[in-house]
Amino acid sequence: MRQPRKSRRGAFLRRARWWIWRRLRLRWCGCTEDGGRKQNAAAAARFSATVSGMNRRLAVYHGHESARMAELEGAPLASFAVRAVAFFIDMAIAGLSFVLPLMAGATIAIKMGWIHNDVHIKFDPFHHEEWPSLAWFVIFIAASNYIGNGATIGKKLMKIRVVSLVHHRLSLWHSMERALGYGASALEAFFGFFQYFVDPNHQTVHDRIARTIVVSERKRRIAEAAAEIAAAGRQPSEAAASEPAAAEPALPAPEA
Repeated sequence: MRQPRKSRRGAFLRRARWWIWRRLRLRWCGCTEDGGRKQNAAAAARFSATVSGMNRRLAVYHGHESARMAELEGAPLASFAVRAVAFFIDMAIAGLSFVLPLMAGATIAIKMGWIHNDVHIKFDPFHHEEWPSLAWFVIFIAASNYIGNGATIGKKLMKIRVVSLVHHRLSLWHSMERALGYGASALEAFFGFFQYFVDPNHQTVHDRIARTIVVSERKRRIAEAAAEIAAAGRQPSEAAASEPAAAEPALPAPEA
């Protein structure tokens, strides 16, 4: 009994696909049908080199954050009050550096007759309607963090510093992330700032966004000084313990 035409056509297509796939595989690997050992070994070596090169190009996870976090173990964290005072100092400096030049420019423009209407200058970086002040605040905070390596003017005055959990130096991108993160912390009635009291490492929302913590330079110096004093006090006792005990003089043997 003859097979239907459709089944014969399907069998032919399957054999054709198998033959084409085999030819392409053999050609790509550089193998031969007779299975020559040397050529097959060379093809296998080329295939292994290709796979290893692909593995090198693949993105893999490296736990470099763990080493940096281990270095920061035991670092004294800044208090909420000190951080708040430093923030308001930076806010005041950013506002003055934004308002004063604009006031001077507007005064000159009015005297020269270039502007005939009243000029209203407002600094409010927490509302997007005042986007010029928002942009200036982000640029000012990001530049201050990057130039001072985590220590803005307010933070320098309060003896605190922003420290990255990833890098030894605060990068420009992390500084920009942290400055933009203030907007996320200001949402929901500034609830992001009060995350300080919930997080075990006292990180606010913008701290978690930029993967940073705020440490106290004053407390760190005190802790380092105390550690040095303790180490200096241990050295004499360790040296005394390491000295061998003086040998006692031998007694003369009794005469017979």
